[in-house]
Amino acid sequence: FADYNIALLDEEKIEKFAQEWYGVQRELQKVNEEEAQEKAQDLARRAVREIPNEMSGNPMMLTCIAIIHKSGRVFPKHRAVLFNEIVDILSSKWQEEKAGAIADVELAEVLKDKKLLRKALEGLAYKTHRSNYEAGGNTEEADLSYDKAYGLLREPEYFGSGKLAGAFLDYIYQQSGLFHSHGGEQTTYRFPHRQIQEYLAGCYLIGQDNCEELYKAHAAQGDFWSASALLGAEEIIYIQDKAERILLNIMYELCPSQTPKTEGTERAVLWAGQIAVQFGIDKIEQKARGKDYLKDLTSHTLYLLEKSQFISPRERAEAGNTLSQLDDPRFDSETWYLPKESLFGFVRIPAGEFLMGTKQEDIKELMEKFGGEEDFYKPETPQHTLHLPDFYTSRYPVTASQFRTFVEDSAYKPDDEDSLKGVLNHPVRYVTWYDAIAYCQWLNKRLQEKAKQVEVKHEAEEKFWKGIKSGELIVTLPSEAEWEKSASSAPPLSKGEGLGVRVFSWGNDFDKEKANVAMNIGNTSPVGCFPNGKSFYDLQDTTGNVWEWTRSMYKPYKYNSKDGRENMDDKDSPRVLRGGSFDDNDWFVRCAGRDWSSPNYRYYYVGFRAVVSHFS
Repeated sequence: FADYNIALLDEEKIEKFAQEWYGVQRELQKVNEEEAQEKAQDLARRAVREIPNEMSGNPMMLTCIAIIHKSGRVFPKHRAVLFNEIVDILSSKWQEEKAGAIADVELAEVLKDKKLLRKALEGLAYKTHRSNYEAGGNTEEADLSYDKAYGLLREPEYFGSGKLAGAFLDYIYQQSGLFHSHGGEQTTYRFPHRQIQEYLAGCYLIGQDNCEELYKAHAAQGDFWSASALLGAEEIIYIQDKAERILLNIMYELCPSQTPKTEGTERAVLWAGQIAVQFGIDKIEQKARGKDYLKDLTSHTLYLLEKSQFISPRERAEAGNTLSQLDDPRFDSETWYLPKESLFGFVRIPAGEFLMGTKQEDIKELMEKFGGEEDFYKPETPQHTLHLPDFYTSRYPVTASQFRTFVEDSAYKPDDEDSLKGVLNHPVRYVTWYDAIAYCQWLNKRLQEKAKQVEVKHEAEEKFWKGIKSGELIVTLPSEAEWEKSASSAPPLSKGEGLGVRVFSWGNDFDKEKANVAMNIGNTSPVGCFPNGKSFYDLQDTTGNVWEWTRSMYKPYKYNSKDGRENMDDKDSPRVLRGGSFDDNDWFVRCAGRDWSSPNYRYYYVGFRAVVSHFS
């Protein structure tokens, strides 16, 4: 028989399943009409919002989720707990066979031995996962040959009998669910749900006497083993909490005092940080080696974010997420979570000319190279030379922690409370133009107060702080022109060839390894985790991550600051957004690209950065 993949259920079908499921419960008089409706809605909501669609969209897995939900138990918040309950549900199908249904008495006893059966499944999952890795890791489902499955099960630590191993494999030949056979010229076996396989493989890993060495070895094998490594740790944290010493040893082994210099040691540090966050930073601090370990972990995780040579952009972002739980050392809680730099992260952009916009004659070539429609490029024309006085641009977009500090300090009420819920070192989002302006006005007051106390050490600092103190310089949103110069300017071209300009912040060729774009991560990322995508002036995230508000109203080019586009009293006209976001493709994230929206607009991909400017 041919194999077919069943299409995943979408949100509408999941909701229909939930209604049908609790409709049957109502018919069985397990719930009344009102309870059936409430429970169906709750099941659908949880299945859609809290569980990955590759699980909740699978009919059999959704049935398991519904069984857990119907039982009235607290719905699992952690993956390992959910997967453990699903494994119990699916394996109980074998354990509940009626007496006499299985002729082989020894096999019947094995199927009733929950502990032995679980151990065998973990061994099979690890063997299957390793087989998939050795095959290149490029198949959705990892098959294990009959010989390998048979060889494992006959070992003394499992069934200890070739006869029993063969009987078990024969028994599941026609079974479906947790682990089943796949016919053909050579019989193979598989876990049809990859995440369950990864979970059970992780349980196997964490249960071995040499688990520390296994973790380090697998860390050097790309990110293929990441899910299993973390799920194994979760098994101890949330299910086998008495084995925390094992987990501490793994964390300590994965993050020694030396700076990581290989792919394996970089990923080991990444895993150590992710496990530490799950385990609890406060709990680790109380351990004998805890504070020294966390000091090394913070330092090495920052290294991954800023200087990694081996791990992927997604993994760098994960390292940044860990760093947010380790009180990201780049930012200072004493100064409103601004960067720990002399000018609090504001970078001087020198006075002078730059090229703004796009040449009309270049549009065809740009479309061929980056895609998009001509109408998207036209608002960037004509390209023109513009002179700006010096100003200072924030190195990073304003972060969630910075915005939250502003709200707490000022009692400001943002338009959308979701703007207060982001990961601390990610860009703030869900902010309107008015929210962004309010933040800048608040920070301007705070910096004016700071300017009265600061000890100036260099001439460059003196100009900044004197300007802030006198009011000659103020904190505000960048103009369109200030934003583009900060992002796109490059060193002057050869003598006689004019000004330098970049298509993207790093250069003229699109490279999604250098920015959070094109859904390469799938969400916002910690600021600064794409150091190779920095601008000429060492600004981070000017390409991708979030669209950034400017103070400018949208008007056609040429840019002219005197034509009313910088009027801050206009409350209705569209304001310009720049830089593109994490889910935009190459033509959207070019430095010259323009978008605009109502100043009341707020969305999951809109944030901002600040400037210190001569604007008034």
